[in-house]
Amino acid sequence: MAWNGKPPSGCVVVARSPSLVVVAAVDEGASDSPPEQAVSRSRTAMVARRISVNVRRCSSAHLTHPTCIVLVVKPEIRDMPERVTAMRRQVVHPHDIGMTIGRGSTELRAELISAGAKLVGPVYARYHSWTKDEADVEIGFEVESPVELEGVEMGVLSAGREAVATHQGAYKDIPGSFAALEAWVGDHAEIRGVPREVYSSDPDRTPMEDRITEIIFPIA
Repeated sequence: MAWNGKPPSGCVVVARSPSLVVVAAVDEGASDSPPEQAVSRSRTAMVARRISVNVRRCSSAHLTHPTCIVLVVKPEIRDMPERVTAMRRQVVHPHDIGMTIGRGSTELRAELISAGAKLVGPVYARYHSWTKDEADVEIGFEVESPVELEGVEMGVLSAGREAVATHQGAYKDIPGSFAALEAWVGDHAEIRGVPREVYSSDPDRTPMEDRITEIIFPIA
């Protein structure tokens, strides 16, 4: 659901970015606590049902504020050309996703630069499938032109429109923002490809609360 300028009844805003707002339900019995700490699971579940936000992905994602709801303000809609990518796909346990992307992107970047490839933008990840036991993740970079490199596949991001939401904050909280954009797209467009996350910030130089991730859904 889109943001209408104020949080649902019984909730407070605890974080926001240009395209997302995070609200949490206040526990009426915890009035002495800061709003971001005074959250009630039962109240949040009730509010979530009322505003029809898909929180199934949030509730299993170990969010910093597990009872928060993420609402889409309005995603940016981009009309993009076809782009060439250099990538690798791996099937890993979901608990290992962060380590896999961190290590995999560092190694892939070094190999591509060594091979003379010209990278266009930061690393991205696409999740082709996800269960509680395994995730099929694609880690890649956009490149100016195809390169021949052992163990690296060339791919394509197809031309067309994309809905983009900007998540600011910890990577472990991204699933909430992802689910919010997924719900918005479900109400306003049709998904035409595999969504991806683009990690715009250098985690070694950027504080966790300032890290920027773009969540991108190809749409028709």
